[in-house]
Amino acid sequence: MLYQRIIVSTGAEVGDPGPLPSTLEGLTEAALANLPAHLDPTACAELGYDDAGFLPVAEPEPAAPRTVSRLAFMQRLSPQKRIAIRTAGKSDPVIEDFLDLLGAATLVDLDHADTMQGTAYLVAEGLLTQQEADALLA
Repeated sequence: MLYQRIIVSTGAEVGDPGPLPSTLEGLTEAALANLPAHLDPTACAELGYDDAGFLPVAEPEPAAPRTVSRLAFMQRLSPQKRIAIRTAGKSDPVIEDFLDLLGAATLVDLDHADTMQGTAYLVAEGLLTQQEADALLA
């Protein structure tokens, strides 16, 4: 659970959400929302919380993987590019391995390290331009 620190008197947020400070663990949500109203004023001042509160915030959902079918991935390339890549794969084990990985996948994860590295290798070998690689991974 993440918590957003606030200035109680204004409601303004301070910094980014983060874990609750260990000195405040065990307090109720009501106490956390308005520390000066629920804790000893001297203790609040000593901790630097004399006008502070902490509100729970939902953690962001992890982004869903960006995937496309194998067919859709390969169709992003022109027939000439696909043929050139397959031909190069017959004599280059790195390209052959990349094509084997693509062939084994049901879906191609556009953000997976293997996909990005394989595409970068095709650029380095002159089989794709950087613009074509960017479009392939878009």
